[in-house]
Amino acid sequence: MPLIGFLSSGFREAYSPFLVAFRTGLGESGYVEDHNVKIEYRWAEGQFDRLPVLAADLVHRSAATIVTSGVSSGLAARAATSTIPHVFLSQDDPVKLKFVASFNRPGGNATGVALLTSVLVKKAARARAGARPDRCGDRGPCKSEQSGIRRSDERRADGSTVPWAANSCSQRRKGR
Repeated sequence: MPLIGFLSSGFREAYSPFLVAFRTGLGESGYVEDHNVKIEYRWAEGQFDRLPVLAADLVHRSAATIVTSGVSSGLAARAATSTIPHVFLSQDDPVKLKFVASFNRPGGNATGVALLTSVLVKKAARARAGARPDRCGDRGPCKSEQSGIRRSDERRADGSTVPWAANSCSQRRKGR
């Protein structure tokens, strides 16, 4: 019976909803835990220094696949093996982490889902900074206008509105 290793830096209790979805997805693909596939779980429980040992144990047990959740557990799996398939869920860029060579041609033994939340947060902050009204006026178009960003007014919880800087730039140019 093939063995799937599941490696996480977290606590089992925190992953309960994810594990239900994980088992459901396996079942939809014809794999049922303890029927035709075995799953062994390794939880570091916040002790990140344990991850390399836990990953090595899954390699030693000849896991057919190692599934990881999070950057730290993914890095531990990557360091432990370059041959066992590694399926990751990561909140960071898998190319930067060297899980894969590129998005178009990942190569190697890893595949997975990258949420890229850290990348998106940085880009959103840069977009807002580039759309400040003080960067408009006679000095040329706003950075948001150069990039084609069009924003609408932001509505506060009390119902009032705060115009986005991109709107302010456009309105200043039109003499409003």
